[in-house]
Amino acid sequence: MKIDYRSKTPELEMRVSGKTVEVKLAKLINNNFKAGDAHIDLTYRRDQKLTKEECKRELKKFLDKTKEVYKRRGYELKYITVTEYKSREIHHHLIINMVNSIKAKELNKIWEKGRIRFICLDDTGQYGALAHYLAKEGKKNDR
Repeated sequence: MKIDYRSKTPELEMRVSGKTVEVKLAKLINNNFKAGDAHIDLTYRRDQKLTKEECKRELKKFLDKTKEVYKRRGYELKYITVTEYKSREIHHHLIINMVNSIKAKELNKIWEKGRIRFICLDDTGQYGALAHYLAKEGKKNDR
């Protein structure tokens, strides 16, 4: 089936652009992350009702402190972030490179606003499902 992109419907446009984002994200993850790196969720304590801007600042503070720790140890922090604002509770999804000298315990200390959930990336090197999930979460914010 041939699609005339000059006359795309808004619905088709969203599907095409969503798939493009997903494919680019999968390539980015596959080329920059490996087994042992982590997909982490940063959540806020239930008693904290932060605005979107405050959440952005908290994420930036976490990333800046984490970059500092990596730099002191001679590493560069690589990361991808997606923040979900439309759910009942705002939270951040990150993919980060985990290096031997950095422990999950240290990252837990840096994130003082709530919990961190760690999921190690597997050794397949194929992270299309993760890209799909993150693209879907990011798309929720655009609605």
